[in-house]
Amino acid sequence: MRHPRHIGWLAVAAIIATHASADVIDQVYDAGADGSVGGPGISSVQEVAQTFTVGIGGTLSLVEVQVQQGSSQPDQDLVLRILGTNAGAPDLGQVLATTVIPRADVPPLDFDNPEFVGVDVGGFGIIVAPGDVLAIHLQYPTGTGSYFCFGQFEGTQYGGGEAYSRLIPNDFHTSVPSDDLGFRTSVFVPAPSAAALLGFAGLGASRRRR
Repeated sequence: MRHPRHIGWLAVAAIIATHASADVIDQVYDAGADGSVGGPGISSVQEVAQTFTVGIGGTLSLVEVQVQQGSSQPDQDLVLRILGTNAGAPDLGQVLATTVIPRADVPPLDFDNPEFVGVDVGGFGIIVAPGDVLAIHLQYPTGTGSYFCFGQFEGTQYGGGEAYSRLIPNDFHTSVPSDDLGFRTSVFVPAPSAAALLGFAGLGASRRRR
């Protein structure tokens, strides 16, 4: 049986694919974990935000929020922004990403089932490092009806941020009925093994050229 003396480029690519980079869940706050939940409405006159502290370095890839359609059902999509912060508070002057959560993806109001609804933000290239403080901003600037964002005012709280609300056109403040809004973030992290394999492949190629 013939044994190859080196790994070909196609083989290296296949190995790298099996050690591919991955989305890793970073920050999680489940507002329904302790039972009693409340939370603010999101309408044409009120916006909400939740700050969070990054724990894993990489590219912010997925943001999920515990949001549902309000009792007065909305007829437009929900707008989600990622904001920078100033002294820990959401800063509307630092918009890092603006996208929408389609209305069809948001479940109807059900207080017993606060699901996470996600949106891909990886295309915005938001590089994050441990200790960065960002904010998830939810707004419903047009249309009728409202959305409802689940939050927790009892039980375990999220230690890396807090909830804010904003009555347009005023500034954000922290007097939301709940201390934290339910959310989950994921970070795209390049696999160290993939980088190592690329280096190994490059070394093998340089040796073959000699």
